[in-house]
Amino acid sequence: MFNPCMVAQEAIVQYEDFLRASRMESEASFRRHLDWLEENASRFGDDGMVLYYDYDVPGETAPWGSAIAQGMAISALLRGHQHFGEDRYLETARQLFNAMDTPVSAGGWRFGDDQFGLWYEEDNHAGHILNGHLFALLGVYDLYRVTQEGHYKDRFDAGLQATKDNLDAFDIGFATKYRVGDKYPANNSYHYFHAAQFEICHRITGDESLGEAATRFYAYHHRLRYRLRAFVYLLVATVKDKRAAAR
Repeated sequence: MFNPCMVAQEAIVQYEDFLRASRMESEASFRRHLDWLEENASRFGDDGMVLYYDYDVPGETAPWGSAIAQGMAISALLRGHQHFGEDRYLETARQLFNAMDTPVSAGGWRFGDDQFGLWYEEDNHAGHILNGHLFALLGVYDLYRVTQEGHYKDRFDAGLQATKDNLDAFDIGFATKYRVGDKYPANNSYHYFHAAQFEICHRITGDESLGEAATRFYAYHHRLRYRLRAFVYLLVATVKDKRAAAR
């Protein structure tokens, strides 16, 4: 069983290794991972494709899809298109976007309401997961970067605006939350993802509010006073939960 998100990540890692060291084995591995993504994408409607997970996980039954896998695969395939000059990678990236951009109500992964505007869902339950939404948006931005087609930029801008509009739902003053409805903070790895993603989005857009959020999130990760606050918060919450369960 293969995780399409991990395959896409490894494709990007191999490409970056090739760019750093010009190792031919890294370039060959990059292509193998791209070809896996292309060959394992399933049809979705008339003009879409989905990279399904072919195994069950808690809350999901195979086959199931995710905007994070779609977005990361788009980013990987577009690098392949630019490096190898093969249009098939671009076409697959477009079709992965088309499926991801299909509304949740029609089986896709684009959620929208008055609060969230445009949100790409990592799961099939409209859980509003922050890192998954941002990874998906970075894939959409890569489509705009490569094609210069305005509708991709419009989606990226709308999704980033939804992120900024709902920042207070994720930023709890000493850490960030993984999904909007979570009771506990995200673990250290996911919180660091959030900081890095906001930094990248700041570099792309020049939006100072994103840069300020990234700086704040890095401080949450590195500074002792925030880490102590997170520890105490988790300790108190855990004790309360255990007491409630014992009643």
